[in-house]
This record gives sequence, structure tokens and C-alpha cells, in this order.
Amino acid sequence: MPFFVWLAIPLLFDWKVLKSEHFTVMYRDDVSWQAYQVLQQAEIHKPYIDQIVGNSGAHLPLVVEDIGMYANGFADPFMNHIHLYPYSPGTSYSIEGTENWLRTVTVHEYTHGAHLTLACGGAGLLQRLFGSVFNPNMYSPGWLIEGMAVYTESYISPYEGRLNEGFYDSYLQTLANKNDFPSIVDITNQPLQFPRDTHYLYGGTFFDFLAERYGVERFARFAARYGSYFWAPVTVFFPCIGIDAAARHAYGKSFKHLYDEWRRSELMHEKSSYGPAEQLTDDGWYIHALAGHQSTLYYVRSTSSKIDAFDVRTYHEIVAYDATNDRQTVLKSLPTSTITPLRIHNGQLYYTTREVQFGMANTTFNGFGFVHVLNRIDLATHKTETLLTGKMRAFCVISNDSILFSMDQEKAYGSTLWIMTPIDRYCVGVSDMLIEELLYAHGYVVAIGKPEFANTDIYAFDMENGSFTRRVASPWSEAFLQPAEHGRIGFTSNIMGNHALYELDLCTDAVERIAIASYARNGIRLEGSPDTCYFVGITTHGFDIFRTPIRLEPNNSAWDVPSQASAPSLAEIPLYHGSYSDIIATLLPRVRVPMIIPAGTDLRTWYLGGLFIGQDAVQENTYYAFLAYDPDARKPYLRLQWQGRSFSPLVADVYYENERVQYGASVPVYSRLRYGLNNVSVFISGQSFDNYTRIEVSPGIALALNYPLTTVRCALALPYERIAWGSFIDRHAQYARIAGQQVLANGSLKCTFTAFSDPDDHESQKIELRGTDPLLAQKGFGVKTEYVHRLFPLRWGQWNPNFFIEDVFAALFFDYGRSSDGNDAFSFGIEVRPELKLGFGYLQLTPCAGCARTNTNEFAWYIRFTSYTSAPYLRFVDPL
Repeated sequence: MPFFVWLAIPLLFDWKVLKSEHFTVMYRDDVSWQAYQVLQQAEIHKPYIDQIVGNSGAHLPLVVEDIGMYANGFADPFMNHIHLYPYSPGTSYSIEGTENWLRTVTVHEYTHGAHLTLACGGAGLLQRLFGSVFNPNMYSPGWLIEGMAVYTESYISPYEGRLNEGFYDSYLQTLANKNDFPSIVDITNQPLQFPRDTHYLYGGTFFDFLAERYGVERFARFAARYGSYFWAPVTVFFPCIGIDAAARHAYGKSFKHLYDEWRRSELMHEKSSYGPAEQLTDDGWYIHALAGHQSTLYYVRSTSSKIDAFDVRTYHEIVAYDATNDRQTVLKSLPTSTITPLRIHNGQLYYTTREVQFGMANTTFNGFGFVHVLNRIDLATHKTETLLTGKMRAFCVISNDSILFSMDQEKAYGSTLWIMTPIDRYCVGVSDMLIEELLYAHGYVVAIGKPEFANTDIYAFDMENGSFTRRVASPWSEAFLQPAEHGRIGFTSNIMGNHALYELDLCTDAVERIAIASYARNGIRLEGSPDTCYFVGITTHGFDIFRTPIRLEPNNSAWDVPSQASAPSLAEIPLYHGSYSDIIATLLPRVRVPMIIPAGTDLRTWYLGGLFIGQDAVQENTYYAFLAYDPDARKPYLRLQWQGRSFSPLVADVYYENERVQYGASVPVYSRLRYGLNNVSVFISGQSFDNYTRIEVSPGIALALNYPLTTVRCALALPYERIAWGSFIDRHAQYARIAGQQVLANGSLKCTFTAFSDPDDHESQKIELRGTDPLLAQKGFGVKTEYVHRLFPLRWGQWNPNFFIEDVFAALFFDYGRSSDGNDAFSFGIEVRPELKLGFGYLQLTPCAGCARTNTNEFAWYIRFTSYTSAPYLRFVDPL
């Protein structure tokens, strides 16, 4: 299909464009009211962010996409657009205040957009001439990029943003108590450890310190200075001539010295402890959704481990903890973490997981999005049953075993409430609040509700008339409802940024605080232990279970009805509608770089030309082109690649180079997050080559299976050529690959089997073997097996020059190959693989040193490199 025809097709689709003075919002009807609010929030908060950053972001496209029940967003200064996912987050391990999620995510991502596109002086001239690759502020460590955005998101309201939520301060105090504060090299390179969002945690709190100690106006002075360094891409390896030089201009000190100054101030804080609390587990990582039944605690544990260089696996489990015998048992392995609190009713444990479905209004995820799945486990038989799949936000089980659940309204802010019985489902209420938690206790239905532009409060819900009555209110957040003794319920609040446990008497509305000296959430009482509180506390390596004798303190004075912020009126902001031509306009190349590259391996002749990279803001069309003059052929040279995603989930690609055309399309026909078969994709590719004398078409299929400790990937491709199609030969071939990985003894056992039959092609295929030459054949197979294990964590590096060696792995391997004519070869040996990070951790390398013995009894030493990139802006993604 011609390129221009593909571009014209989306005109028939339902992309909408809404514009204001400074922004263009692109969206589909599914998220129309959220798109209006995003534009409103962007215009309102733009002056505040521009002043802090010192730059007015260009007329940034804001793309609002529906990816279901998942809250996130990303800014892409490389392609100059921002994508926002409008689903408002609930609570997991934190109770972060989000008075208005669309405001929070818009402010955060626009901060990135304004900060990372700031270029001035010589760098500004290069940016205007050659594009976004000369945005100096893109070449910053992750904690600097995220720290500035976390700061801006947290200063809109004293009750909103990660700096006001309380977890960050509590965790830093825990580190200070143990004298275990990381260095600037550690936070820059993010070794695998708790918490996983260290760039946000350390960056946000560090910038909060800089604002308090030196003044927030220094942010703009630093960004402008660094934004003038046209040599910024090199400074990721040598910060002394980059961000440190700019920091000395703005603060009088390098960032390394500023960070050490902040670290000393944190270590000097007064030490605190849990007082009488007793730590029961020592697992660390993430624990949430704590529930109790009889003498047993149930909770969800999420842990991460590394099974090969840069290969991290995260495991989610429902754990049963016998408090009487101090024994943990894994009740259920889960493909994702749970989304809502655990609920226990009549010996059944209810929980939710995340799943994907097709049919949502987005391009980024090819039309797929997230929903929730409600399941239950019989605690006696461990039989699991799926009850409901859909956009359910909260649920509880009521007295007759029916399930009450909430769903977000589609066309406005708020929730609808539903009853599901074994034979029916019906609506029992509509609210202008988001209902984030539900609990049935002592004959009451209690809800955590969040009005628009306010944090959560506690309400009683009347199922007869569908009305809500507020029982506990504060400008902070309340969450983690639990049943308690004698007509009471427990909950957690972060009043004044301190996570603490409270109990509410449902008859008198009296609130009392459970006296615990430090961070505590998810407090519950077990049957038979009414005077003991079990809760989730924090240690340096994550969350664990604690218990403490219950001592209640009256706390009614802390609860007052909050003054709800009023939403600004859209009428104050001039708006007008655009068209699809506004999306087409974003296809202009963002990278326009002159390049000189060798035309051959002898380096005697060189291509002189330019590289162009572009993408429309909605990501339906992406392209790059290299245009040059070929000195050998004495004619223009063109290399072109284009990807189209207008027909999601179908993805189409075209590649052209030197009279060779390749093309392909793929469609995921089945995609799930559950264990077992979780992905099936079909694809077809083709090419025209050898001066267009050969035409190949290759259909295929790929499968993926996933289990808690095992993954299997399979692919089959069937290339064909026919003289009748214009090729000069008749050819049929088969290529197959099966790759399996098993987690074993904290290591990884891998096996890859490849087989092919291509007798009609005049070129032989390679069967690669480590430590020896490849085996050439037209029919054959190869097997690669290895067991990889971590030798030791090194965790050592330098700030200037910037590098970091994280962990060192070793692999025992055996490779075997055989051709159809009876030739075979094998090798076995050992490899050592250190993880090397360079340039603020964005460039990741595995320099692999190996020793192999071959079937000819020869020893071979070799070195090879595997490279990765974690630079979000080079991968076009910056997750919030």
C-alpha cells in the first residue's frame, strides 16, 4: 500500500483535536472529558512550571490514551510529545495523595517536556538546525530528570504528590537510622534493590532539599546553563564538564558535593524507632493487602531477583503467615500483583489481578489495555475460581455472599455501584466520587471515596437508597479498611505525612489512634489476639510484618471536614477544535543530523548525507531516512524505514536500502497476563532483493507460555519463493526456534533449539557455536544450553568518569550443531559476565569473557559484548 494512502486512512477514524494558546490535545471519544480537563490543567499550571524550569515548552502535543485500569504517562522530548493515561490510581503499598490525577500527571509530564527541551546558546542553535538530538538537558541522570518533576507535582497542593505522601520521608529516616544511605553513584545507576523507583525517591527529596537550602529559582539557572552545553552528549561519561560544571554555576558546588551535603543532613536527623513493635518477617521488598482470618495473616508479597545479567524477574505471591507458629506458606503464585485489598468471607479469600483486553482507544499499546479479574480461593481446599473480569475498581462481599463492586463512570468523574449474585447483576447506586475501597463489617458497608479535587474520606453506603454518609474526613488520605472488634473498623491515614493506624467506632464516629512511633499501615487484629495489632512496617530493604500491643489514643481533633478545592472553569480558557492535519503536522522530522559514514569496511570511501527521524504525536507513523551520495556507485543512496500502526493491533513495517525492499506485518491474535499460553502472534514478512530478481514471502506464527518459574517462546517461519511471482527460483523453507528458561536455585537454566531446512537457497545458514567457527549448512539444527548464576554483587563505580559495575555472573554452557550431511560440532566451557553501566546508567554492557573446549579438543578464549540501553528518551518512553 503506498505510503500516502496509509497516511490518509486515519482521516476516517475518530481522532479528535482540541487546541488552546499553548497546547494541542489529541484524543478519541472514549476519553473526551478527560482530554478537556488535561488541556485545562496544562494551561493553568504552565506558568508555574515554566518559571521553575526556566523554559516555556514548545506547543507540545498532549495525547490522551485509554489503556484501561493503569495510571501512568510519559514525555518524549526526542519526538516532542506527551502521552497521558487518565485512569486515576488507587492505593497499593502507599496512599499517595492525588486530589486530581489528571492534574498530577499533566504537571509531572509537562515538567519533563519543558525541562528536557530547554536549549540555548550554541546548543539552542544546533537544536533549531538539527533537531532534538541536541537537547542538552536530555543527557541528565534519571534522578535529576524525575526529581524536578516530583518536586513540581508535590507543590501544587500540600496534600498531593509524592513529597507530601509520607513514605519517602519515612524510608529516608529508616536509612538514616541504620546509617545506610546510598551514594550518588548508587542512585544514578539503580542497582536492583528496594525500592524500584529510586530515581523518583532520591531525586524528588534531593531537589526538595536544594529548593529549601538554596532557593527554587536555582533550578532554572542550572537548567539554562546546562542547556547551553552543545557537548552534553559526551558529559554523561564525564559529569565534571557537564552537569557538575552547570551546578557550580548555579549552586557554587558540584552535584556530587551537593548530594553529599544533603546526605549528611539526612543522617543528622534525630533517630526514631518503632518502640514496642516486634518485627515478625524479614522478607523485604513489597508487602501489601494485609488481611486476617482466625490466627493467620494473609498478604501479597512481591519480590525481584536477577537470574542473569540485566535479566530481572518479579514474583507475586499470596502468603499465609501463621502468627501462632511463626510460619509462612505460599498460598498462590500470581502473574501480576493484586490490585485491591484482600477480602475474606466464609472461608473464602477474594483477590484481584490485572489482565489485558483488546478494544481500547490507544496506539501505544496497540489497542490493548488493562482490566481487573476478581478471583477467590477456598482456604480449606485451595481451589481457585474466577468470578468477574472487567473495569471493577473496588469490591466487598456482603452478608448473603453477593459481591458489591464499583466501576468508574465512562462519561464523567465518579462511580457506579453494582451487586453481583450467582444469577444476576444490577446497579444499586451512582456517585460523583471515585469509590476506591469497599468493606462489609458489622452490618455496615463502608467505602473509601474520593471527590474530585480532594483526597479520600471514609463513608457509609446505604444499599437501599444508594446514598453515602461521610464518617471520617480530612484533607489527607485514608485507606486500607479492615474489620476490627466491637463495631469498629481500622484504617490508615497519612495525616501530616505520617502513616499511622486508626480505628473508627461505627456507632459513635469516635476515632482513636493506635500508638506506634513510626511508619505503619494495614493494621489488623486477629481472632484470639484482640489486644495485639499486626501491621506492615518498613525496613531498609523493604516492607515486613510487625506486631505491637494495642494502646489507643483519642484522636477526634484530627478529623475535620476538608475544604474541597473548586475546579477552574473551562470557560476561562479559550479553546478551539483542530483536525487531523494537526496530527499530520507532527510528522516533520525531529532529528535532522548531517552524517558521514563509511561506505565499506576498508574505510576508503564514505557516504555524505543526512539522517532524518520523525513520528506523529499519536505514534501511528514512525520513520527514519538516511539520504546520502554513494561515491562508488556515483548516485544517490537512500535507506528508509517506516512503521505504521493505524490499524491496531496490526503493525506494518517497510524497509528500503540499495534496491532491496523488506516489508512485514504482525498481529497478536491472543494476549493475556495469566499463566499458561499468554501470547499468540501471526506475522507475514517479505522481501524483494538481488536487484529485484527474487521475491520472498514468509508467513509465520509465534507463541509464548509463562509460568511462575518457567518461560517458553516458540516461533515458526515458512519462507517461499515462486517463479510465477517474479522470483527466478522456486523455493520453500522452514525455520523454527524454541527457547526455554527455568529459574533454578536462584539461577537460570536456558535452552534454545533452532532448526531449519532451506535446500533451494544458494546461501548456507550459520549454526553459531561459542568459541569456534559457525557450522554452515542448508539443513540442520543447533542447541544452546547454559546455566547462569550470580557469582557476587560488586556494586562499585565512579561518578567521574561515570561508570558502575553492578553484579558478576558466570555461565556453564554446552553448544551443539548438526547439518543434514552428517557434519556436527560442539563446544562447552564457562563464561564470566559482569554488568557494566556507563553514562548515568543509560548504556548497559555485558563484556563476556569465555573459555571453550571444542570437539577438536582445542581450547579457545574469546570476548564478546552484549549491549542494552535503558535511556528512556532513546527508547521513546519515560514512565511516570
